[in-house]
Amino acid sequence: MSAADNIYHRVFIFSQTQKDNIMEIEKSRGNVSPVFGKVIVRGTPKVYTDIINSRANIRYPDSRVLIEGDIRSIKYTETKIGR
Repeated sequence: MSAADNIYHRVFIFSQTQKDNIMEIEKSRGNVSPVFGKVIVRGTPKVYTDIINSRANIRYPDSRVLIEGDIRSIKYTETKIGR
C-alpha cells in the first residue's frame, strides 16, 4: 500500500507565504494574534501552516515539509485559527 492510499498518512508543511496570508486574513477578522499549531520534529517543536494528505497537494511554492508519516504517531498541537 502506498502512502497516498493510507488514510492515516499526513504531511505537515510550513510556508511563509501561507502564514502571511493567514495573518492578513485573521487581522481583517479582528484576531491580531492567531495561534499556529506546532509539530514535534526530532524533539523540537516547529510551527506548521498546513496538514495535507500527500506532497502532491502542496499549494505554495515556498512550502517545506517538516515531517510526514502516520498521524497517529506524530505529536502535534492543533492550530487555533478562525475559531
